[in-house]
Amino acid sequence: MNRRLKCCAIAALVGMACVSPAPAQNPPAPPNAKTIVFVSGPKDHGRIGNARHEYQRDLAVLKYCIDNANLKDVRTVEFNGKAPSMRFLNNAAAIVLHSSGDRIPEETHALFPQDAVTDHKSYDPYTTERLNQFDQLMKKGV
Repeated sequence: MNRRLKCCAIAALVGMACVSPAPAQNPPAPPNAKTIVFVSGPKDHGRIGNARHEYQRDLAVLKYCIDNANLKDVRTVEFNGKAPSMRFLNNAAAIVLHSSGDRIPEETHALFPQDAVTDHKSYDPYTTERLNQFDQLMKKGV
């Protein structure tokens, strides 16, 4: 199954979860619950109200669907602008990033510095280390 088809399948499943009756109030997730972390990049370009660039709103819809899907032992956390510290992310079961790119001055990515502060070939040591840490999380199954 190719990547685009997988994304469409996940979106359809999440959409079906949104249609199902939502509980009046979700009970708090237990301490050992799996955590899904949503990280949206800042709205950095595009017209106001242009849905293509409303990263936080997009992820808020997904978060709402998961929060109201009667999933046991799952909790969600949302961040906007920059990804949280690795200490927090190490406990995540999944990390969902939705952001602009980083290669034009008008865009700001949730992980990468703006292109204007790079040498256009590599990243600073802090960003490189953070990307290596994300790589380790992915290899761990996050």
